[in-house]
Amino acid sequence: MARPRNDDAQPSTRSPRTRRDVQSEDTDATRAVTGPIESIIRQIGIDKVYGTPITKGDTTVVPVAELRTGFGFGSGHEAQESGAGGGAGLRMIPRGYIQVTTDGVAYRPIYDFKTFVIGGAFVGWLLYRFFSR
Repeated sequence: MARPRNDDAQPSTRSPRTRRDVQSEDTDATRAVTGPIESIIRQIGIDKVYGTPITKGDTTVVPVAELRTGFGFGSGHEAQESGAGGGAGLRMIPRGYIQVTTDGVAYRPIYDFKTFVIGGAFVGWLLYRFFSR
C-alpha cells in the first residue's frame, strides 16, 4: 500500500553521505567487531582439541575434546548514525582419550550418563502414561 504524500514536509537539511563515507564507517565498525573475534580464532589451536599427552610407564594418554565455536556480526545505518555489533562463543566438551600402549592404540570415549538418565526417565514416563489408561 502506498503511503500518502505529505506536501507540507520540510526538505532535509542534512548533507547526503557519500559512498566513501559509508565505506569508511563500515570498515571502522567491522574492525572494531572482528578484532576480538580474530583474537579468539588465533587462540584456538589443535592443543584445545587434543590435550597434552600424559605418560606413565608404558602408557600414554591423550585427552580428546569437542570444540564448538559460533560467531555473529551485524551492522546498520540509519540517517547519519551507524552501528555494529558482534559476538563469539566457545564451548569445549571432553569426549574421551586416546590410549597408546605397547599393545596398540585405542580410543576410549567418555560418556555423559546424565543424558542417559534423563532420557530413560522420559521414556519411563511416556510408557507409564501410555499403559496407565
